[in-house]
Amino acid sequence: PLIQVSSRLFGERLISLPFSDFGGPCVKDGNEVVINELLKEASSLAEDLGADYVEIRGDAETPSAHFENLGYRRNLKYCTFALYLARPLDEIWGEFKKEVRNAVRKAEKNNLRRVDVLNRSNLRKYYELYLQTTKRLGSPPHSLKFFERMWSALYTENLVEILLAEHKGQHVGGIILLKY
Repeated sequence: PLIQVSSRLFGERLISLPFSDFGGPCVKDGNEVVINELLKEASSLAEDLGADYVEIRGDAETPSAHFENLGYRRNLKYCTFALYLARPLDEIWGEFKKEVRNAVRKAEKNNLRRVDVLNRSNLRKYYELYLQTTKRLGSPPHSLKFFERMWSALYTENLVEILLAEHKGQHVGGIILLKY
């Protein structure tokens, strides 16, 4: 899927998919012929619409040769982290960098507290932190309604966790965990 995004600052773009980490070609693994056809069509569509460029957000596993053969170049601006949790805790802990383990110990020592977002009031608190972050980064934020709908649709199915970090009664961070 490609979405046309117009901006005075960044020009005309086709993005798959804006405001998300993933969005590459929807094909079965190893189907280079289909990927090439989709990329050719994306290039043609960009030309027809006068787009300055096409941005395809795939994961690290997406083979880049198909893209490069059609003039695309790799941009490593976005990162996605996946952690396989069906292993012993000490094995997972041992894979973390020393700095990460030290940061976790420091948070525990300073009584940083985890707060589960279980209601709309805490969701609003998460959203306030989110707005501060997007403002600092200069990114356009999603609406509160977006988060309310996501939480309503995915929370009851146990597919999302939204957490806040609290220090001395103040919310200092937050994270959305999508489970699959």
